[in-house]
Amino acid sequence: MKRLLISLLATIAVAGSYAQSFEGTIRWHISIDITDPKILASIAQTKKEAADTATRKKVADLRKKMSDPAYKAFLDGSPDLRAQYKGMIMALEGASPAEMVPNEMVLKLKLKNTVTIMKGGIEDGYEVLYLGDKNEVYRIYHDTKKHSLIRQDTMKAKFIRKVSKTVETMEILGYKCTKYFVEISPWNFAIYWATDEIEGVDTKTIANHHMGKEKSFMYPEVDGVPLRIESRVPQGTYIMEAIEVKKEAHPAEVFQIPAGYVPRFK
Repeated sequence: MKRLLISLLATIAVAGSYAQSFEGTIRWHISIDITDPKILASIAQTKKEAADTATRKKVADLRKKMSDPAYKAFLDGSPDLRAQYKGMIMALEGASPAEMVPNEMVLKLKLKNTVTIMKGGIEDGYEVLYLGDKNEVYRIYHDTKKHSLIRQDTMKAKFIRKVSKTVETMEILGYKCTKYFVEISPWNFAIYWATDEIEGVDTKTIANHHMGKEKSFMYPEVDGVPLRIESRVPQGTYIMEAIEVKKEAHPAEVFQIPAGYVPRFK
């Protein structure tokens, strides 16, 4: 399951310094299907235990610990740890792994800038801002009003093993998409349906930039914007499919670090 979660979070896209003429928003819905028998059995057992007195006490103790003012302040400075606690509580309450990961990704574009937002799951509200003029990537923490610079020179990408273009096509949201087979690793391969009919999105440059330790979900070998990705790993599959491509004007402040936000690390 861990590999499936990593695969999903690796889809976060960060744009680079390119001549972006498309201004608007692209939204993808994310669905996950767990097929591993061991994981399914574990989920069923966890749901049974969720009503146990001992389990309810564990949840209550965790919530009490997280609400303690001193510990809450500590978690405010450690959002990843806070997300882990949230995941523990969700698991103890019977949530499936599919409920712990995002169910939607939103990509906003304007000029050289992008904002990527993940919705749902333990990382609900996960936001990344790319400032094209400065070639800088920031993680934005709205709950604590902080931000952190992601150093691109230390990022390590996981390179694709193989990309194969097919002649098969299908239509998504009115756009003609071409099918690609993408082998990312021996245990992770995906089917991409990408379109080159969305003018003004420089996916070739976007593909060369990274977020955290993962590469953008757009690859140089894939022509155009992927409107559907079907990713398969031994634990199951996930599908990320576009539900909206909308040209719209975004206020400049959408692509700025919000006023009053301070660096997470000094």
